[in-house]
Amino acid sequence: IPLNKTLVLSEIGVITNMITEEGEDPIQAKKGLQHLMWNHVGVVRDERTMLAGLAALREFSPTLATGSTLANNEALIATLDILNAIPTCEMILQSALKRTESRAAHYRSDFLETDPAWQKNIVCTPTGGTFSISTIDVVPPSAEVTTLIEKRDDPEIHLLE
Repeated sequence: IPLNKTLVLSEIGVITNMITEEGEDPIQAKKGLQHLMWNHVGVVRDERTMLAGLAALREFSPTLATGSTLANNEALIATLDILNAIPTCEMILQSALKRTESRAAHYRSDFLETDPAWQKNIVCTPTGGTFSISTIDVVPPSAEVTTLIEKRDDPEIHLLE
C-alpha cells in the first residue's frame, strides 16, 4: 500500500507544532499517568476508585515541554506516548467499570464472585472522537488449542516454547 504523502506531511506538521520549550517534563507526566492507572485500576478494583480514576484522567491535560527538535527527542516520544495512552487508559477504565464481577486478573472488591453471564469479551469501538463499549460472547477454543491445553503438563508440548 503506497503512503499517503499528504497525510504524512500533515502528521509531520502536527508533530512539529508540538515542539515547545514550555511546560511539564513529559517523561514525568508519563510516570504520573502510569501511577494514576495503577492507583485507580490496579489489581484490586472497585467502582468508587475507578470512577475517581476516570475523573482524574479527564483532568489530566498537562502542557508538555517537548524540546526544540524532532531528532532523538525523548521528550517528544514521551508526549506522543501520552497522547496515544490517554484514550487507551479511558477504554481500560470504562471496560473495567462495565464488568461487574471478578474474573482472572480483574478483581473487583465490590463484586467478589465470578458471574457465568459475564463470560464475554468487552469490545471498545471508535465512534467519531470517542468510543462505544459492547460485549461479545467468548468463542470456544479450536480443537487444536483444546488438545494443547489438555496436554499442558506434557513436557514435549513445552519444547514448542
